Amino acid sequence: MASATFPLIQSGSFTAPTGVANIHFDRVELERKEKVDNVTGSSGGAADASLVFIHGVPTVGATGYGHLQLDSDSSQALAQSSTLTPGLTIRPGNWLFRRVWPLQDVTGSGDGEKNWTWGLPMDQVQVAGWALASGPGFTSNSITVATVIDDFGTVTGTLKLDAKKMNAMFGTGGNVPVSYSGRYSDTVAYTGTNFSWLFPTAPADPVKSTLTVNHSTADTVSNSAIMYDFTLQVGRTEGGKVPVVCKFRFDEA
Repeated sequence: MASATFPLIQSGSFTAPTGVANIHFDRVELERKEKVDNVTGSSGGAADASLVFIHGVPTVGATGYGHLQLDSDSSQALAQSSTLTPGLTIRPGNWLFRRVWPLQDVTGSGDGEKNWTWGLPMDQVQVAGWALASGPGFTSNSITVATVIDDFGTVTGTLKLDAKKMNAMFGTGGNVPVSYSGRYSDTVAYTGTNFSWLFPTAPADPVKSTLTVNHSTADTVSNSAIMYDFTLQVGRTEGGKVPVVCKFRFDEA
C-alpha cells in the first residue's frame, strides 16, 4: 500500500487580526456554512427526475481557543491571581466574562461575499460560588460587580441580573451553591492597558483586519475578519491558566 503525505499543523501558524493582542491560541476552527436551495421542479411540460440544488452566499468564520498570555514577555495570566467583587454575599469560585458585538448582515448588490456591520457591544458575566453566613441576598436584581483578572485588567459596572440560582441540598448537607448571570448596564469601566483594544471608545468598534490560518506551509486561508465575540473564564477553584475563546466572522471588505 502506497504511503501518504499529510500536512503537519506544527509547520503552520495562526495570525489573528491586527489589534488582537495578548492571547496565545492553541486551536483554531474554520467553518463555512453554505446556503443550499432546492430548485427541483417542472417547466415546459417536463419535470426534474432528480433533486436539483444551487448555492447561495456562504457564511465563513473562525473560532480561536487559547489563554491569556502577554505578547511582551510571554508571561501567563493566572486564575489564582484574579479576584471578583460579586455584589452578593457569596464566595466566588469560578466566573466568566463575555463581550459580544451583535452582527448585522448588510450583504447587497455588487457583493460577491458576505458583508457585515455591528451594533453596540454587550458585556455579560456569569458567576458560580457559595453562599456566605449572612446569606447571598437572593432578591437583589441590580448589583455592582468588579472583576480583576491577572494580566487582563479590571472591569467594573452595574450588572442587571437575568438569572439567579441557589441549591439548598438538605439531603446531603454542606454548603449552599449559588450562581447568577447578568448584563452590564450603561458604561462599563475598563482599567488596564493589555486589553484596551477590546474596550474602544468613540466609536466602540470591534477589531477588523486580516486573519490568516496556515494549516501547513502550502495551505493558507487568509481573509478580512471581524473579532465580534470574546469570552474568558476564571477558575479560582483550580487556578492555572485563564482560557479565552474568540469568534471571528469573515467579511468581504
